[in-house]
Amino acid sequence: MLTVKQQRCLDWVTEFIEQRGISPSFEDIRVGLNYRSKDPVRSLLNALGNKGYITRERHKARSIQVLKPPVAAGANSLNAKRASVKGAGSKNSENSRRSLQVVPSQPASSNVATDASKLPSVLSLDPLPPLQTDPQLGTRRRRKTAIPQGIPLLGGIAAHSPKTTFVDEPEVYLPLEIFPNLARRSPYDLAQLFALRVQGDSMIESHILDGDVIVLRRNPDPALLKNGAIVAARVGDAATLKHYLRSGSAVTLQPANAAYRPTVFNVEDVDVQGVYTGILVRGVV
Repeated sequence: MLTVKQQRCLDWVTEFIEQRGISPSFEDIRVGLNYRSKDPVRSLLNALGNKGYITRERHKARSIQVLKPPVAAGANSLNAKRASVKGAGSKNSENSRRSLQVVPSQPASSNVATDASKLPSVLSLDPLPPLQTDPQLGTRRRRKTAIPQGIPLLGGIAAHSPKTTFVDEPEVYLPLEIFPNLARRSPYDLAQLFALRVQGDSMIESHILDGDVIVLRRNPDPALLKNGAIVAARVGDAATLKHYLRSGSAVTLQPANAAYRPTVFNVEDVDVQGVYTGILVRGVV
């Protein structure tokens, strides 16, 4: 259970990562929450870390990661939370302990995958529909957007060398109940989110591990990306998860593991499909 100040800090950090694609610094949080010193920030982050809502690497700048659900809740609490999600997962209790609970996009009697381990290992990064940029049209669209049934889990993405992609059918969803910090988001904002299952270890120094399920936000305009943002990038017919670094007309896809080398592409050859929001689900797949 979080205090009001802890929840406010967690919400602010989550929003910062979603908007900018990188973790905030202590100074960012101090200014954003209107504190006079960094001491309250340090105290709040320590509390959030102890309660399992975030993880961060001490003495390393911009290393905050938001964890969903909080890992400190323990296996018993986590299983109870998963079991309480409405309409999610299999009715077989033994299978539900071994799989991520999801909300099918079709009736349960249809051929819908409800076990994340059965999903294809590589995401088909077909071009996503562009976001509405006209303010007036955007306002009308927001009013008409229905509440999504969950965050679509579109498959897997390689966190090492890009892999060939293919279509994932059928679509499955992560229930919104396992993302409490998204409860106050508008239906329009929620509709811009999607999830991927990570394969590989090239992002471990950014605290993204093999098997983690990460939440990303669709980003149609790479020109607005901050250098260092973690993105799902499509290069030709392959996709990968990397830090995005642009210099002029060149884009470097930078791994977060010294064992892997960065790769450089022409900016026109890199199609950014989504920006990592800092929200991930660990240990339930």
